[in-house]
Amino acid sequence: MHSKDSFCYEGSSGFGVLLLHGFTANAGQMRELAGLLQAQGYSVRVPLLPGHGNGPEGLEDVSWRDWLACARKEYTLLREGCPRVAVAGISMGGGLAAILAEEYPVEAYIGYSPCVRMKERSAFAAKIARPARMYAHNAQGERTFPLWKGYDVWQIAQRAMHGAFAITAPALVFQSAKDATIDPKGAKSLVNGMSSAQKEHIWLENSPHVCTDGPEKQIVFEKTIAFLNEVRARGDGKGI
Repeated sequence: MHSKDSFCYEGSSGFGVLLLHGFTANAGQMRELAGLLQAQGYSVRVPLLPGHGNGPEGLEDVSWRDWLACARKEYTLLREGCPRVAVAGISMGGGLAAILAEEYPVEAYIGYSPCVRMKERSAFAAKIARPARMYAHNAQGERTFPLWKGYDVWQIAQRAMHGAFAITAPALVFQSAKDATIDPKGAKSLVNGMSSAQKEHIWLENSPHVCTDGPEKQIVFEKTIAFLNEVRARGDGKGI
């Protein structure tokens, strides 16, 4: 199995976690966290979102609707084997997971630098790039992603933020304070908009946007596991 492909880990507790990767990334982005969760007894499902994993051109003919449909399908498949499911995601995946938490009776929501508010320049670039189908390029002049797909990321962000009040499950949101990719203030606004009785927003002072692969990732992993274990124990009649 290629490291970027969809994968599933079977757990022993009947509690599942759906992990969703970010825009232009792949399922491998969540592999380390998935392994740690399986070691705690969780079943983990990590899909490769449509258009990802096959170069930037693969994103041209997919939209936010395809990504959301995939997330919904994967949640349903995980629920077939696990009566209790938490949803989590990084960046755009965090936005998709928030929408699932708004639509389904999830056990918990976890966002890692969730993309629920884009930087103004990113949103503007996406709008002007749509008609011309412009690409972003790296320092070597190679294509990295279709700029106009930022509009689809914006659609996910808008829907996640506007429906935040519908989230009632326990929630944990991490945000990189120095995030150069998205507007870091969006995470706090998302948490404030939730109806959850238990919700926490954690600032990470030294992490990049992808906080699950930065200098504070161990803090992120430990707090994630502690949070999920608390939720799981409470449902099993062992919590407070």
